[in-house]
Amino acid sequence: MKLFFKRMIAGAVFCALLAAMIMSLDSFLRLEDSEGLCQDYFRYPHDTFDVVFVGSSLTMFGIQPMELYRRYGIASYNLCSANQPLKASYYLAREAIERDHPSLIVLDVGRVIADDADTDSSFLHYITDVMPPFSENRIRIITELVPREKWTEFFFPLHVYHSRWEELSETDALPAGRKPFYGGRTTGYRRVSEGFQAPDYIENAITPSSLDDLRQITELCRETGTSLLLLSMPVPAKGVFIGQEGYNLRWSAAQDLTAIADQEGIPFLSYIGSEIESGIDVKREVCDGEHVNRWGAEKVTADLGAYLHDHFTLPDRRGSGGIYAKIDQDAENYPLERMKACLQGTPSFRHEANILVEDAHDQPVKDAVVLMALGSRIDSSCLDEKSGERLKGIGISRNLSDWKGHGWIAVIDQGRVVYETDHAGPGMGWVPEEEGSSPGDTAAENTDSPDFADMVEGTAGCLDYRITSGKADGESEQVSDGISITVNGLGYALPGGGLQIAVFNRETGDLLDACRIDTGKGDLTCTHDSYK
Repeated sequence: MKLFFKRMIAGAVFCALLAAMIMSLDSFLRLEDSEGLCQDYFRYPHDTFDVVFVGSSLTMFGIQPMELYRRYGIASYNLCSANQPLKASYYLAREAIERDHPSLIVLDVGRVIADDADTDSSFLHYITDVMPPFSENRIRIITELVPREKWTEFFFPLHVYHSRWEELSETDALPAGRKPFYGGRTTGYRRVSEGFQAPDYIENAITPSSLDDLRQITELCRETGTSLLLLSMPVPAKGVFIGQEGYNLRWSAAQDLTAIADQEGIPFLSYIGSEIESGIDVKREVCDGEHVNRWGAEKVTADLGAYLHDHFTLPDRRGSGGIYAKIDQDAENYPLERMKACLQGTPSFRHEANILVEDAHDQPVKDAVVLMALGSRIDSSCLDEKSGERLKGIGISRNLSDWKGHGWIAVIDQGRVVYETDHAGPGMGWVPEEEGSSPGDTAAENTDSPDFADMVEGTAGCLDYRITSGKADGESEQVSDGISITVNGLGYALPGGGLQIAVFNRETGDLLDACRIDTGKGDLTCTHDSYK
């Protein structure tokens, strides 16, 4: 009998260890999707966050917790994900209340127009795959929202990621660091979008299952003494997922929710049809119509922050020590990290230039150093005058669309151009002595001068850099493509010529982004390499 019990105990221990190994492999092989719940939340100590957001991708992109912390000291986390059903929002709110006992849950109500049962279960992977495997709330999301025949896939998603073995690198084995966006997603992508017509009211826009979920969330917050704010995010323009009919539904639901919230005594902040929504620039502040980009998110988050500050009693956690010392550091690094994330996500020259204009000139990011080199001739039909003017917004003096040779280099340190090549010849770059100086102030321009390759060396913070813009043959004096960007002894130029841009943290020497733009192709696409 004793042997039997020993074997039972050994078997149970083996099964437990095997389950733990499988769960660890799940986490190891899993890819973090840009539309998914941020798993960093579950790495923070309990009782860290005073405000937690749950809901859809409109809030995930539109509300930036770090902006709230920088402005008001509000410690918040964004637990939103793409197409998050209200039932899942309920269980995420419950998870947050159990972990953090937050003062406030902010519920994005955009999904009240959809039934839980209509949700494509693949969107639930964005949530359940990153939650603690044995969380009761994770289990309830799966059992209540996922078809029974897919339960195995959701409880043990290892086979979904098994093909990733061949993609693994040594960086996958390193401990995951906390990202300074606190669940918010940021993008510098811009797409000009078409606005909506005046909405038409649609009766019964809120589905019956959504009403049940709202009651459940309301009861949860009342039972736990947690304040609840209903939030209807702005939808500034037509996009891939929301057209005029979708906007009509959301606007109608917001009208109905106003009456429900008043009856229940729940605060409701609706941006649908508001001045904030109409004030979002659909040429500059949206990334795909319905979602705002980083510039639109700043506007919406600033307004929401003022509302939270005026209507709720929330502590200012800045400078209070403990885990908030880490958040203080993230707040200080936020502009640099946001610049990094936005640059690495840029698909084309236009978006790259937009971000650099903002972060390297208009509101220069502290500790950002931008190194630029042109290593091949410009095809003016590709990088035209308009594109050249966009790049000039960074602070350089030259419209590169009319540049005739290889040898152009620029260095921008903390928002100031500290070096830019003049036309006069090799080594004839100019270093601005004072604000407003230009190449003509230091050397006579000679646009008919022969092609040449320029070179500059210098120091910025902890960076010792050396940049060359081409290769010159000593005998023939012919210049060929060939950029080198060397920082602290390491090379960062990408293969090929074109216009190359490398951005560094001047205090740490870390690379934020390395980008090559082929100036001989009309699409001017960006090739990135982050040298991870």
